[in-house]
Amino acid sequence: MSGSAVPAVTAEPFVEEELMDEQDEHVKDFWQKIFSQKQVPSFQVTGINRKTGELDNIQIFSPNTKRDGEYQLTYFDAKGEPISDRMVDQKMIDRIRQGDTLFITSLLPNSNQSLIYTVSYPEDDSKGKNPLIQADELWINMNSGKVMEENIGRTLRLQEATFIEDLQKEQVILKGKSYGKEIQTSLSSEEFALGTPFHFSQDTVEEIAKRKNEIFHAQQVKQLERS
Repeated sequence: MSGSAVPAVTAEPFVEEELMDEQDEHVKDFWQKIFSQKQVPSFQVTGINRKTGELDNIQIFSPNTKRDGEYQLTYFDAKGEPISDRMVDQKMIDRIRQGDTLFITSLLPNSNQSLIYTVSYPEDDSKGKNPLIQADELWINMNSGKVMEENIGRTLRLQEATFIEDLQKEQVILKGKSYGKEIQTSLSSEEFALGTPFHFSQDTVEEIAKRKNEIFHAQQVKQLERS
């Protein structure tokens, strides 16, 4: 089953510090996106040996059936035998959401020179698409079309923002509503794993900006009529 590749950390410690910091940042962003949902989805992490292509290990993240609000991360060897089991509570999830890089890299894997890790989700039999993240609200830069998490000015609001993985086309789709219009864009799964930002086309940005101005003008007219 195909999935999203976890970013790799290949830099040599204490030698390529700047590169390592950059690669660690990609890993942090990758796991933050997965854990940013109000209800974290179950997922499987599969480790494959780069040279042989053989299975090395599997990690499964799923709800704890005995304790509400808690999860468990179970480790399996190549034969499918359980190695260990780790409880993940809400405090640990909050640390991931807050971007605690050291904690994230100690709990969750990253690809490296020997292994490539991929994250997969329960299959959607009807469409082959899996919801990844419900971001709720993002912002689109009016100059570049770049999608951002913060409003830095000259932006368009993107509400009900959802990232969806299309396994068949090996891409991640970002869709949402901007001033009443549904819009979407996409990245390849590889680009998404590397932390490449999403962009909307200039035509889409111009159309949404026009709708924003029309809505703002209509609101001003109503206010004048009421005064």
